[in-house]
Amino acid sequence: MNTKTKGKVKGKAIIGIAMAAIMFASVFLALVPMGTARDADDGTIVTGDTLFAGESGLAFNNASFLGTIVRLEGQDNGAEGEIITIADAYNFYIPTDAVEGVYNVMNDTPAIAGEVTIKKPSITGNVYLAGTVDSIVGESIPVGQPIKIRASPNFGGFIMDAGTNNSGNIKIKLIDPDGMETVNKTAAYGARIHWEDIDTTGWDTGEWTVKITSDKDTCNEVDVSSPEYKFTIRSEELEITARKDEVGKGDDIVLTISGNPNRDYYFAIENIVEGEEPMIQATTGVTRNTTSPYDNTVAWVLMNSAGTRDIKINTTKADERTYTMHVFDTFGIPGAEPNATNWYELPDDVKNEVDDDDVKVKVTEAAVTFDMPASVVIGEDVTIKGTISAGDKVDIVIEDANVVFDDVSVDGNNEFDEDWETAGLTKGSYTIDVYIDCEVDTENPEDYEDIDEDGSTSIRLVVGGLDAEQLRNVIAEDDDYTIEGTATGVDDVDIILIGPDGYPPGETSVGVEHGLDILSTSVTDNEFSEDIEMGGPGFDTGMWIALVLAPGRDGEYATRDNAEAGGLKLDSFPDLDGKNQEQILAIIKDNTVEVAGSDDLFVERTFRVESGYVRLETIAPVAVGEPLVISGTTNREPDTRITISTFAGPMDLPTAFADVEWPTKNGGVFNATINTTDAVVGTYTIEADDGDGNTDTKTVDILTVVPTPTPTEVTPTPTVTATPTAPPTATPTPTPTETPTPTPPGFEAVFAIGGLLAVAYLVLRRRK
Repeated sequence: MNTKTKGKVKGKAIIGIAMAAIMFASVFLALVPMGTARDADDGTIVTGDTLFAGESGLAFNNASFLGTIVRLEGQDNGAEGEIITIADAYNFYIPTDAVEGVYNVMNDTPAIAGEVTIKKPSITGNVYLAGTVDSIVGESIPVGQPIKIRASPNFGGFIMDAGTNNSGNIKIKLIDPDGMETVNKTAAYGARIHWEDIDTTGWDTGEWTVKITSDKDTCNEVDVSSPEYKFTIRSEELEITARKDEVGKGDDIVLTISGNPNRDYYFAIENIVEGEEPMIQATTGVTRNTTSPYDNTVAWVLMNSAGTRDIKINTTKADERTYTMHVFDTFGIPGAEPNATNWYELPDDVKNEVDDDDVKVKVTEAAVTFDMPASVVIGEDVTIKGTISAGDKVDIVIEDANVVFDDVSVDGNNEFDEDWETAGLTKGSYTIDVYIDCEVDTENPEDYEDIDEDGSTSIRLVVGGLDAEQLRNVIAEDDDYTIEGTATGVDDVDIILIGPDGYPPGETSVGVEHGLDILSTSVTDNEFSEDIEMGGPGFDTGMWIALVLAPGRDGEYATRDNAEAGGLKLDSFPDLDGKNQEQILAIIKDNTVEVAGSDDLFVERTFRVESGYVRLETIAPVAVGEPLVISGTTNREPDTRITISTFAGPMDLPTAFADVEWPTKNGGVFNATINTTDAVVGTYTIEADDGDGNTDTKTVDILTVVPTPTPTEVTPTPTVTATPTAPPTATPTPTPTETPTPTPPGFEAVFAIGGLLAVAYLVLRRRK
């Protein structure tokens, strides 16, 4: 062997299952191989043979190949540069990862002794109705239907068992719905093998699987298998089922008939009303009768090779009721076949046949479900959106607005939508009617008056609104002025800023640096916000006016150019050149909200712009180790970073940072705390800097830490109690003279010393 020792792999034991009718006979095919066959006498390899990746135990016939074979070398045909070493010419194998192609057989001379072809082994297959080429893979057939299995190994007729010189075999495995397996072992002389006329009588219903594998014992250890081919065995009874037992009018009824393959069955829709009947659709295998009085309600249905057929029935004109769909097996009954005269009039004995089936399907009133807001601001576009129970298109009619949307398409989810412009309409409620698959083709709402709508809803149109608020009433020069608010009925609002000195004469541009700015901003979800930098060359500080404007329901301003929302410009107003703030405000009002009949919307706000500043509050002294609290005020915009550091002092205290906050609209504040644990006693100058040249300083004293006095602990002297003894006999004595009790020594001295210590403590603290 060249790289591994050949071993024999025993085949799996055959597992018995309940398939008494299946015969396991070997099939010998005499198809001509697609190349030179190996020597039928001793199975050795001769020049021109085909070998397969994974084969083991192979032998070269040295009578055919001169010299001792030592390797295979790939030719220039895809295997170029590939080399397979042959250690034993009488017992070698082809690696499983060998590259396909033609190889030169090299002997030890070295010289080319011949050539062989190497291929990857593969197996394909299929399952058919017996006697046909109709595949049933992925299909279902009735139990008892004969089938045929085909196997196509690309090594059929090429591989010979190196041990016995017999043909290599394959295994056809049938796996039943319970997972039990049966193997049909078939000799593989040829490239294609058919297992014919397999009787499925008595087979279990459910999904069956066919898988074809090589027999490693006889295929020189080649291990390859086909994909799994699945099919379903079902009951042989005639059956009709409905995909849905209830459909909306206009939706198709979809039925499936299951019976014998290639058999005609008679189908009829019962209890119909002439002129309002469902309509069988003409599809493959379904032959309708179009002769009155059964117009498209009966048909002959031809089963496909799997024994099934789908039927589609249109309900657009159907009466709303429950319909019975009936299928009959008329096989062998005279006068009951597709080519019979008056074939739609079935003989009475057919209706009495046991082999029939029926299903009931209810056709309900068509329904429309709307997905729309209850109200909308005049000027906004409304999306009329909804879902229908069935149908391909809808007509949308809004009579009060004189609007018709004809033949609006419906998507795969039965949803429709259409945009409706409301600009110019009056406020109030509007009724929206929807007609499914309506044949009226018109733009006149009155043409729908005599037709019942399939769905209806209403929407209220309201007048638009505008509101605006500024986040701050005071702005530092070069900071942003922010105004925000809500606006309904428009996609944009216009903003006008008027400076304290008005618009200079001769100016043709707008901008805050010119004292007049006209701009617009978009509205999203009825909200807007705009930041405007208040600065630039020639900028005027002082009291500014901010105006926010939006057109009313007509979508246009009353200006001389009838500008739309977001379209105001300098030319929209006359005579602004050289006007002061008060005059400009009056001119804008005169050309918008104060025009007779105008419904323009207008909000006015004022704010002051001033030079930026940072101001520190007085800083209270603290002792070393106590937190030094710094606070201040500023007109700088929120989130401006204030740096707080030591301007002068015995040492540099730690630097602190504070972000500006605006608790009210009228001023900003900042706060920080400095750690003084390592500070030196003394006077410090603290500076606050906004980074743009605005600073302020304050001084603060950091004091010596005052020690806390420790009280002297006095330990009382315990009183000793004498041990009593027996008294001697009393001797009478004269009564002594009474002596006064003296004051305990040292009491006054202690009191005096305590007082002196208290006075000394107060003097020292005051000096500090």
